[in-house]
Amino acid sequence: MSFTECLCCHVQTSHVTPEQAGHLFKAAQPKLGVLHHLLVNDASRSAIVTAVRETYDGPITINEDLMAFDLTREEIVIRKRLVPTRSWGYWHAELNSDVKIPYAPQVLSLQ
Repeated sequence: MSFTECLCCHVQTSHVTPEQAGHLFKAAQPKLGVLHHLLVNDASRSAIVTAVRETYDGPITINEDLMAFDLTREEIVIRKRLVPTRSWGYWHAELNSDVKIPYAPQVLSLQ
């Protein structure tokens, strides 16, 4: 079996599709459905959300690197963590030297 065939087999047997995630979220009724471990770009983001929305209409987000979730009984705050310069080693220093929060924290009220 080639590497590509092994990779495809792994993805198909150990990951859920966005449609399957929608069914799982519908059954579980989470306060926030978080899609994780996806290959996401601007083109695929809306297709993924549309596929989940076929069966689940509650709040969802697609997890991104450095995303943090602050949970209380009243709300969920979704934010990006700040990472100190050079915290990932020398080869990341250029990319990580001016860390900016790409968006303001999102607050999901649970009241």
